[in-house]
Amino acid sequence: MKKKKVEILLTDLKGFKDPRPELEQYSTPPGIASDILNIVLLDSDGKTVIADLGSGTGMLSIAAALNGFEVHSVEKDSKAVETMRMNIGSIKVETGKDLDITIHEKDVEHFNRKVDKVVMNPPFGLQEENNNLKFLKKAFNISKEVFALLHSSNNKKQETREFLTKFANFHKFNTRILKTYDFGIPGKMSFHEKEEKDVKVDLYYFKEQKVE
Repeated sequence: MKKKKVEILLTDLKGFKDPRPELEQYSTPPGIASDILNIVLLDSDGKTVIADLGSGTGMLSIAAALNGFEVHSVEKDSKAVETMRMNIGSIKVETGKDLDITIHEKDVEHFNRKVDKVVMNPPFGLQEENNNLKFLKKAFNISKEVFALLHSSNNKKQETREFLTKFANFHKFNTRILKTYDFGIPGKMSFHEKEEKDVKVDLYYFKEQKVE
């Protein structure tokens, strides 16, 4: 499916009704989601199995399924899962197609299925520093290739990109930043002072290092 068509379909999806601050529930904007999966599609051959860790209401999972991927969505919040099911249903009505998405309602720590690639928008670590590392560790454990949206400046001790590169290298993964986006965060939580603000996020590509 063409990138623009995917973006249009994603635009009508429901987001978080009452986002939980501690989980940093920020939906991936439709334009970013469709762009990421277009990049993943260009990097894929044949049938590819993807895991979306912390899938929320299903934005990246649905974008992946619309591009023909088999998707495993991992999300522990029951309300988010309920919305994701509604979104999947609305896409079926709109397109007449069943999406190849399996929902796993559990914490990512309890998901252990090996997949070809991980594509995820994990917590940025804005409320709890380095909260994203839990997701990266799991991603490195279940796949040799990881695409992840990560905040550009969430580590106060050292420059974020350097920190994440060292973290990935420790786990025997090479790091590349493919793109930087302006990610719109709606001001739906009690501590937000503005209706919406943009934050810089990097699309990372991590690939397992070859054993010499």
